Amino acid sequence: MLNSLSGNQLIVEREGSFIRALTSKDEEKISLILVNYDIASRNIEAIPITFKNLSFKNYKLIKTYLNGQKLIDLNLTPINGEIRLTGEKSLIINPNSIILLELIPS
Repeated sequence: MLNSLSGNQLIVEREGSFIRALTSKDEEKISLILVNYDIASRNIEAIPITFKNLSFKNYKLIKTYLNGQKLIDLNLTPINGEIRLTGEKSLIINPNSIILLELIPS
């Protein structure tokens, strides 16, 4: 998953008590790695995510899990330059899990 980070590192504005994130942007995509590191293994986290300053009309979002499972959301359209994954669309991360998000113009 770390190999998917390329280009310029981006700023992550907030992280939770168990959540850590790394993100980058190159010509092709925005990559975001999220980790829920919880020694006690009891905190499932619902993480709201906002991608800002987007310039293309449509995007696809690929979620890759450590077990190789991939989920793809197609035709995400920015509103005022932002795609928000909040509320029901928040990302759920189990304890001691890692998820790679890739936002790609389509």
